[in-house]
Amino acid sequence: GGLYQAVTDAAAALHQNRGDIGAGTIAGLAALLNLLFKEVHETKLTRQQHVMFRLATFATLVETGAALCRKTAQALDDGAADAEYLQLCSRVNAALSAQEAYTIATEILYGSGQWTADEAAAILGASSFDHAASQTGLLPDMDLLRTRI
Repeated sequence: GGLYQAVTDAAAALHQNRGDIGAGTIAGLAALLNLLFKEVHETKLTRQQHVMFRLATFATLVETGAALCRKTAQALDDGAADAEYLQLCSRVNAALSAQEAYTIATEILYGSGQWTADEAAAILGASSFDHAASQTGLLPDMDLLRTRI
C-alpha cells in the first residue's frame, strides 16, 4: 500500500502546481490501484493469475503516467522547447490510461464474483479517481496532437 500511496501523493502534489498535465488523473488512478491491491489481497484473488496480470498492467499505466507527468512538469519549469508538446502528450496519456485502468478495475470488481454490484461500486467510489473527469478535453487534445505529429 505504501508504494502507490506515495505515487498518489506525488502526483497530487504535481497536480496542485500543474493542473494541466493530467497528474490529477494519475493521482486518482494510483489511489484506485492501491485500493484494488488491498481488496484483491483480502479476498485472495492474488491466487488468480489473470487478476495479477491485469493489476500489473494497471500498475504499468500508473507508473509510466506518473513518470511522464514528472518529466512534463520539469520541462515546463525549465522552459524546454518541447514542453507544450509533452504537456499535450501527458494529458492524452492520462486520459487513455484512465480508460484502460477503469476497464481493469471494473473487470476485477464486477467480473470476479467476489463482490456484489453495490460493494464493487462502493470500492470504486472510495478512491479519489473520477472517470468522467479523466476524459474531459480528450478529443480536442487528440485533435491538437494530430496537428503536432
